[in-house]
Order: sequence, then structure tokens, then C-alpha cells
Amino acid sequence: MQSFGQECAPESQVRQVTDQLFRAMESGDSTSARAVFHPNARMQTSYIQRSTGKTVLIEGSLDEFIAAIGERKEDLWEERTANYSVHVDGQLAHIWMDYAFYLNGTFSHCGVNSFHLMCTEGTWQIIDVIDTRRSTNCIDL
Repeated sequence: MQSFGQECAPESQVRQVTDQLFRAMESGDSTSARAVFHPNARMQTSYIQRSTGKTVLIEGSLDEFIAAIGERKEDLWEERTANYSVHVDGQLAHIWMDYAFYLNGTFSHCGVNSFHLMCTEGTWQIIDVIDTRRSTNCIDL
């Protein structure tokens, strides 16, 4: 018999998960970054390929992403975010936000992040993230 009574952390704590991820990216803390992801999490990116003008969807590796956070040494990663939209239904949450990514203080690209989170054992974890990427038509963050 399934149990439907699992206690999830309050909705106000959902956004703290992505905030922890962005702090970990900025500080190069791969351990803190890994802690916010479910072991089976997926990472994807959608962008328009310049050479063909076609929309592309690529799957990234969570392990490679986490390793890159810890190995970046001299590079400073900064992801500025705004316009959060958070929706929660029981053990499932969705966060949508605009972002601009800066590498060593220089603008790199922008888009939107879309995170799905699941509450397991009272803790929110990212189960899926997909983002768009472009270098034009960006909001000022």
C-alpha cells in the first residue's frame, strides 16, 4: 500500500534549493551542488543552432556538470536570476526564472531555467533542469 502522507518541507524552501545551487556554482563547491540533485536527475539545454536556425535539444551529464563546478579553478561563474515563478503540488514543484550567465564578470549568455523538484524524505531535490541559451534579446540582470 502506498503512503501519501510524506511531509515535505514548506513551499518557501523550494526556491532555497536553486539558491544553494547558484551559490555552489559561484564558490566552486561541488559537494554543495551535488546535494541539491536527486541521483537520477536529468539536465537538458535547448537552443537555436546558428548554422541551421533549427531548435536543438541536448542532454547534459550531471556528473560532468558537478565535476566542472569543482574543477573550474580560476574561472568565476555567476548566474544572475530574476522573475521567479514557483508552483507546488504535494511532492512535486516547478521553478521558472530568467537568467543571465557571466564568466569572469563578462556576459556569456541568457535564457530561462526550468527546474522540476521532488520532495523525498522531507527534502526538496532537483530531478530535472532544462534551460534555453541565447546571447541576444536578454533582459538586463
